[in-house]
Amino acid sequence: MLERSVRITGLIIAIVAWSSCGCRPGTPVAPSQGTAPATAVSQQAPRPVAPRSDYVGSRVCSECHREIADSYFQHPMGQSSAPIDEASAIEDYT
Repeated sequence: MLERSVRITGLIIAIVAWSSCGCRPGTPVAPSQGTAPATAVSQQAPRPVAPRSDYVGSRVCSECHREIADSYFQHPMGQSSAPIDEASAIEDYT
């Protein structure tokens, strides 16, 4: 009986302590306070390296390896290096 009373008392103390720690509404901060102004990045992105002169491209390889090429291009990894204007959207981030 004493053990049960101690447990209930401890539980009540824990609930009171938890409820008194942060249940008050905070002061809203205006969006302009505490934020630094946005700065433009002046460094240009590195230029891509030109392909090697002996690189024939995926179209030439797909002539002999049609099943592998079709499987690869249907997978999202096969579209990971497509130019942005040609790429199909995988996820909608709006």
